[in-house]
Amino acid sequence: MWRRLDVDDYDAVMALRQTVLGSLPDPDFYVREDDERMFVRGHLDLFGESVGYFDGDALVAYLALTTDLVSSAEDIEFASCEPTFSDVVFAAAMVLPEYRGRALHRAGIRHHIAAARAIGALRGMAQISARNHRSLRSYLSEGFRITRAVEYPDGRRRLRSSTPTAGAACCWSAISSGAIGSH
Repeated sequence: MWRRLDVDDYDAVMALRQTVLGSLPDPDFYVREDDERMFVRGHLDLFGESVGYFDGDALVAYLALTTDLVSSAEDIEFASCEPTFSDVVFAAAMVLPEYRGRALHRAGIRHHIAAARAIGALRGMAQISARNHRSLRSYLSEGFRITRAVEYPDGRRRLRSSTPTAGAACCWSAISSGAIGSH
C-alpha cells in the first residue's frame, strides 16, 4: 500500500536508505547526500514530500519529491537546468533489493507526477546515473527525456541529451505540452 510519509516515518526511511545504498552494485548508482539526515527530514515536510510503499508494516520502497528548490538548495544543484518556482525535483527513489522487479519504482514516479500536477508544477527534473539502467528505464517510461550534458564542480557528470553514455549520469527534464508527465 502506498501512502504519503511524515516525520513519524523518519527512522524507517533512514533504515531503508542504509539498506539500499549498501546494496548497490555500483556506487555511481546513487550519490549519498552530504547530510543524509537533513535530506530525509526535509523531504518529510520542510521542502518536499515523500511517498512510501508498505508490505504490512514494513517500508519497502520510498521516493522523495522536492517542492521548494530554494529552501532545499536544489536550485543550486540544478542550476544548469535554469530552475523556476514552478519546477520540482524527483530527488530519490529506492526499493529494497528483495522487492525490485515489482514495478514499485514506476508506481512511485507516477504518484509523484500526480503530486507535482496537483501543486501546479510545470516541470520535473531528476538526476540518474546512466549505469543504473533500471532507474533510467523507469523514468523514460514515465515520459522523462534527456536534454543536455552538465558537469558539476565535484566531477559528477549529468547528461541532458538523447543518448546517455556509460559512466555518466543524467539530468532529466519532463516537459511536454507544458504539463509534467504528459506523453
